[in-house]
Amino acid sequence: MNGSKEARREAVNVVSTIGPGLRVIGECISDGIIRIDGRVEGGIKAAEVVVEKGGSVKGDIQTRDLVVAGQVTGNIAAEGRAELQASCQVKGDILSPRIQIDEGGRIQGRLHMGAAATKPSTPETPSSG
Repeated sequence: MNGSKEARREAVNVVSTIGPGLRVIGECISDGIIRIDGRVEGGIKAAEVVVEKGGSVKGDIQTRDLVVAGQVTGNIAAEGRAELQASCQVKGDILSPRIQIDEGGRIQGRLHMGAAATKPSTPETPSSG
């Protein structure tokens, strides 16, 4: 059992890089960190996601911690924190208990913060009558 905990800890420290000039079409899943300098067209699920200044994502991102300096078109769910740097361009909703937005960062969407931001929302049902 101790070996599996160690393996998980090591997986979180692994950095997978999508380099400049590389385009990935499809879902990216990692127990570690995904760093994007290229383009991803599909969803991303990882412990940590970093979208560098030249990177772009067209798809939803689910992560613990997020840093965006590039472009994201899709919804973001960060369980820990989301850092949006001055060069970022985000088109989509952001759900995170902690959000840092640097001056100059551009966001087109809704921000959901606080403790309730980590809980999935339930659709409202119209009342009859």
